[in-house]
Amino acid sequence: MRAASQFGLLLGVVVTPMMLFGPKPLAPLVAGALLAGPLLVAGVLTWRRTGLRIAAAAMFTGAIGAAVLALVHARFPGLRSAPSFQPAALLCLALLAPALLLLQARRAPEAWQRWRDHTESVTLVEMLRFRHIPDLRGARSGPGAERARPARH
Repeated sequence: MRAASQFGLLLGVVVTPMMLFGPKPLAPLVAGALLAGPLLVAGVLTWRRTGLRIAAAAMFTGAIGAAVLALVHARFPGLRSAPSFQPAALLCLALLAPALLLLQARRAPEAWQRWRDHTESVTLVEMLRFRHIPDLRGARSGPGAERARPARH
């Protein structure tokens, strides 16, 4: 099983029961933070390491969707009891994020393929450490290199 599948399964096993059956309003908010937090970090790292801004926007969209979902579950017993605009907003966000990823794959196919090739060998631990997002800009390499500054002559 690829690391991305393992990561999704891990999040689903942890977040779904917390969101649906945990004490309200705290459990849905914690579950939403567990979803939105890593998506925000991944979006920033994607922007900085790859330069794929549309992919980063997809991750930010997912984080917004996770936050909206958490707020809906914290305030209402379920999606059906929420005002109709909130489930509609969730649906739009759920459709927009993958659409942005598809658009990014079309706009920068070489960089997208390099990222896909990199993720083929990534482990779950590396995903949890955000090492599945490669440095495609080529200016930096190795751990901690993003803090290194070029020497002045």
